[in-house]
Amino acid sequence: MARLVTALQERSAYGAVFVRERHGAIAGTLPLARIGLEGADSSSPPTPDVVVSFSWDENATSAAAPDTRGSEHSTPLGYRGMHGSFSPVDVHNTLIASGPSFRAGFTDEYPSSNLDVAPTVAALLGLALPQAEGRVLQEALRSAPPPNYKVEAFEERAGPVPLRKVCQANDPGCKRARAGGSYAFSLQGRILSTPDGRASYRYLDLARASRDAR
Repeated sequence: MARLVTALQERSAYGAVFVRERHGAIAGTLPLARIGLEGADSSSPPTPDVVVSFSWDENATSAAAPDTRGSEHSTPLGYRGMHGSFSPVDVHNTLIASGPSFRAGFTDEYPSSNLDVAPTVAALLGLALPQAEGRVLQEALRSAPPPNYKVEAFEERAGPVPLRKVCQANDPGCKRARAGGSYAFSLQGRILSTPDGRASYRYLDLARASRDAR
């Protein structure tokens, strides 16, 4: 596993690397649990051993979509992917809710995620969903005054680790590698706490890798 991780870290087409906890601490990685992907041996779908993001540039554009910013791995022919990274462009999406239970013309400035959809729908239907990981988006509902949540930013770092070589994205065979360098990445997000302090929820914003060549 360590050799696979090193090969990913050496290739600049790839960004943040997360590994299953059974493999222990591997330099320059974080556990899958940090991004909510660690599961039991019997989980379905099965828990992967490694999850890796493509490298990304939130300001990059492609000729096919010049008005759409944010892309990742660029091929030798100049084509760019538009999905599959841990960039804020991929992570931050839009949820639009409409109906008598929701505030009209309201923009939610608090962090949220896909995990919050099911608890919110269940609450509107009067159903209990005790096993849900997310929260009810109370601030978007008409039923009560918007709560005053506390939001704090967090950052976790992995690395730096030394590299024997660094391979460019347009050199998949690593035939023109630069000698030496280092790899590191940071995972950034926010923690939302309820006003009574009894519950908190962790939201991910991005994971950004960096490589320093000698």
